[in-house]
Amino acid sequence: EQKHRSRKDAEKTAEDWIEVHSGDSSFIGYDDLECQSRILKYRKETVKGKDSYQIVLDQTPFYPEGGGQVGDTGLLESDEDKISIRNTLKEHESIIHISDKLPKDVSKTFKARVNVQKRKLTDGLYTYF
Repeated sequence: EQKHRSRKDAEKTAEDWIEVHSGDSSFIGYDDLECQSRILKYRKETVKGKDSYQIVLDQTPFYPEGGGQVGDTGLLESDEDKISIRNTLKEHESIIHISDKLPKDVSKTFKARVNVQKRKLTDGLYTYF
């Protein structure tokens, strides 16, 4: 019974991607730590019964987790919303921004802003700080 509970707790499900805007995504985080971005697509993911959202932006300053590098955190901001990005991952060729909620209007343009303090503390590769 304990094995069954453990497996159930580890379950992970992801819904299909919902496309908001078409186009490609680009990483600009070597030169900029904030930019204006639009959401290209998003999907809901449930891990251990907790919902989160995976968001792909048309351009992003957020560096993804990988190769020992910690993923960036930060904010997506508009006049109506302030959405916290709690991690950034790379999946295939997309940079995935992980958030606990979606903006009220996913079709708007957002200011994508990296948490500079955390970036400085976790990354010795960037020499422009």
